[in-house]
Amino acid sequence: MGLHNRVKGDVSPTMRAVARFVHERGPVTASNILENAVLGNGKPLRQSKSSITTASLVGVLTARQDFTRTHPIGTWTIDPKSNLLKPIKKEYTKLGD
Repeated sequence: MGLHNRVKGDVSPTMRAVARFVHERGPVTASNILENAVLGNGKPLRQSKSSITTASLVGVLTARQDFTRTHPIGTWTIDPKSNLLKPIKKEYTKLGD
């Protein structure tokens, strides 16, 4: 599984952890996100299997329209209406229907 798969889409645990942290803490740097963000299961992002580098995180945040960067300091904010902050709707179907 490559980096693209781990941070792709609105259901990625990595991106949801990043979005939650940025939303709760306000403007933060990418290195601060990686040091302090926590996945939904309570595991720190930097110690998880899906951990990414600071440079990779900056690239992903730049590509997503949900995140905004303030250039002089290099801090990030998130749109409060982002889909990453909404709960995931899980749908289950019965086999054989």
